Amino acid sequence: MKYNLCQFAGYLVADAEVKAVGAKKTSLCSFCLGVQVNKERDTVFQDCVAWGKSAEVLAKYIRKGTNLFVSGQLESSSWEDKASGKKRTKHTLNVREFQLLGDGQERPANTQDSPSVAADEDF
Repeated sequence: MKYNLCQFAGYLVADAEVKAVGAKKTSLCSFCLGVQVNKERDTVFQDCVAWGKSAEVLAKYIRKGTNLFVSGQLESSSWEDKASGKKRTKHTLNVREFQLLGDGQERPANTQDSPSVAADEDF
């Protein structure tokens, strides 16, 4: 049996990018999470993507500095860098669940303080 479940908690290092993709104009939200990995405050920067309803909710609530918990599958892609000729690899978390963590930032009116969503779509 193979498992691929990763969970991270950290802060957004920049505002999320949101766009509609494909013929059905499915929402895609891309962002980078800064995750502290030890007591010396070393940080790992994890690229993340969310799709559909999850992407729409995230786009509404997150911005640079948001404290966020994410859970999902880690995917990797490889390519050859045209400039250097070296093989490059990128790991991206395909977010299935998330929860906003307390960070004291203002939220839009008429919303929950800490929304969380589990992806309801297969992709």
